[in-house]
Amino acid sequence: MMNYKKFFASAATATLVASAIVPAVSAATFTDVEDNTHKEAIDALAEMGIVKGYKDGTYKPNNTLTRGNVVKMLGRWLEEQGKEIPEDWDTVQRFKDLPVDFADEELVKYAALVKDHGVFLGSDNKLMHMKNMDRSQMALTLNRVYEAMFGVSLIELAEEIDDVTVVDMDEVYNDNNRKEAVQALRDLGISIVEKFRPNETVTRGQFASFLYRTIQVSEQDELKVVSVNATTASTIEVIFNEPINNTQENLQQVKVIAKEDATTPDSLTFTLSEDGKTLTITNQTLFNGEYEVVIEPKKVKGTRENQFVSEFKKTVKFEEITNEAPTVISAKFNKTTKELEITYSEEIKLLNDETVIFDFEVLVNDDSLTTPIKIDANKGDEESEKATKVIVKLEDLVIEADDTISLQLLEESDIKDLTDKKIEVTEVIPVEMVEE
Repeated sequence: MMNYKKFFASAATATLVASAIVPAVSAATFTDVEDNTHKEAIDALAEMGIVKGYKDGTYKPNNTLTRGNVVKMLGRWLEEQGKEIPEDWDTVQRFKDLPVDFADEELVKYAALVKDHGVFLGSDNKLMHMKNMDRSQMALTLNRVYEAMFGVSLIELAEEIDDVTVVDMDEVYNDNNRKEAVQALRDLGISIVEKFRPNETVTRGQFASFLYRTIQVSEQDELKVVSVNATTASTIEVIFNEPINNTQENLQQVKVIAKEDATTPDSLTFTLSEDGKTLTITNQTLFNGEYEVVIEPKKVKGTRENQFVSEFKKTVKFEEITNEAPTVISAKFNKTTKELEITYSEEIKLLNDETVIFDFEVLVNDDSLTTPIKIDANKGDEESEKATKVIVKLEDLVIEADDTISLQLLEESDIKDLTDKKIEVTEVIPVEMVEE
């Protein structure tokens, strides 16, 4: 029996884009939210590290929300989703009223982050972090942070939804963007009341609920990678939760990067499934070592306008092992159709463009009869190019009622797998006789 080297693929643990932020006070220790209507949202955001409590163990859900509070909460969400604090946060001042040496270092960091992502613009380039934020301003800010995160705004997301009533829309500041943002919150279920009260301030508890529902919308709508697996020694399968755009330019934005000591991929091909959710990346040779599958922000398009796959990075590891060459494990002969069905121990791939010759020694009633079996490998039939089963015609093979057949592949056969090793029959294989 011939042995040869092949590569066994196994997915490694995902490389984290960013570490979660540990809250100063966990949800379990907030002493003033147990009976609060916003408890679920506060607890969930605390677990995510997006909201923090006070040193005395409280959250103070009824306190009025300031612009500085919002900067920190949205900054933490951006960071939790993989956005990085700008390296120059402590040298380049973003807002006129917030110097880089301001005592609240966390505010300075997140102010740089939200400014650079267009979430907070500032009036006359002032943050006014101690000023309260009204509800219509909050709607506009949530719309901006969503767009910064996912490449599509809440307003755009709600375009195809019939407008739900906002009875006091006429009270919204005369700004189309604010009105559209308020309407989007209502249409998407982020706001759950008919009367929005756009000019009132927001409490810490209320904002927790608004932000939590916004995150839930993102989880429902986000186009993202569900899994990445190495399915063979030469293929990586990437599965998305929704269809992606099926153009080669788009598919090739999914990058496979060889890490240190890994073999550089050779001429990758990208094939998308019919439903648009499964991308198969095939290397013309073998993968060997560790590779990163990387999707950068706003690179891989979905099927909807302004829809992109979320940023993603995962390491896939191919480990070298010794194993036996693929073998023929079973065969069936249909006496009516004269078709021989050959089943292999693993998927094979034909490498040349010409007719591939299987030279089997066919044994009829234990008498040797060498019969060449021809397969045209490249007629556009994927199953004949990469298959575990191959069906071939044996028109000239005459079989009597009581005859038995077995077969063995000859050494000179011109059928190869990805490693250029011959496919073997390791022993004489009996052929099952069937009739239609």
